[in-house]
Amino acid sequence: MITGIADLADPLGLAADAPLLAAWLDWTRRASQGRLTPMSIPGHHARQDLVGAVVAGDVPLYGGLEAIKHADALRADAEARGRAVGRRLVQALRGRIHPRQPGALPGDRPAGPGGDHRPDAAQVA
Repeated sequence: MITGIADLADPLGLAADAPLLAAWLDWTRRASQGRLTPMSIPGHHARQDLVGAVVAGDVPLYGGLEAIKHADALRADAEARGRAVGRRLVQALRGRIHPRQPGALPGDRPAGPGGDHRPDAAQVA
């Protein structure tokens, strides 16, 4: 424990109630320990030697965060938990933010960073 924070990767302890965050944190820990070889991300193939650490956490839901045959269950669990706390889910298509924007209402704030291009589900806060 450093400065009273049990986990620097999840200082607010959100992973317990956020299955996609928990899966991503688990993936990043295993990847940093060299315990897995991630599925290739089209374009950069997770090669930090090409573009630097910016791609270090870029992992697909299907085959990355979860086995392809179980990823729908992980996504459904995340969606159900989001609905339980009043969140709407907006799907990203083909890895671009543009298709998400029409689903957002005026004043909605994306939960992910503005440049988020990951093709998995993104929640609108």
